[in-house]
Order: sequence, then C-alpha cells, then structure tokens
Amino acid sequence: MKKKPRHAAKSTLLLGPSYGLDEIKQVLENCKLDFSYLRSTDDVLETAVKMLSEHKIVAWMQGRMEFGPRALGNRSILASPLDPIRRKT
Repeated sequence: MKKKPRHAAKSTLLLGPSYGLDEIKQVLENCKLDFSYLRSTDDVLETAVKMLSEHKIVAWMQGRMEFGPRALGNRSILASPLDPIRRKT
C-alpha cells in the first residue's frame, strides 16, 4: 500500500490578499478621507494611543488578510473603553 504524501502544516492563516501603499492611498483619496503616512512603528503606536485618548475610533490594517470562514481579516477597529458614549453605565 502506497502512503499519500503528507502536506506540511501551515504556519499561518494569513493567506488572503495584502494591499500596497498606492492601493490604500487611492481608496482613501476616492473616499475623501483624511489620512497621513506614519513611517515608524513608534509613530503609529503614538498616534493610535493619542487618537484613542481623544475618544476617536482607529482602523488598523497590517499585512495580509486571514483566510477562512471565521477569519477576522488581520484587521482591527479600536475604540476607547473610557468613552462615556460607548460605555454602558
């Protein structure tokens, strides 16, 4: 009996598409959204923390999207838990 070859286990589920800076810029410009480029991880984190402290909502997108029926897409929408409008009393 001949054995079937085994496939190596996937080390990541990030098999979906990713988008380059030009593609992202085009979508943001078409939607007439304000945006800025942040060059370093420190700048990104500092800006996100500042925006959350101002009770703004932050959309976070990095790298490839996850693939599969329950994938969250390697994307996040962040909001401050301290915002009284979003907090249940």
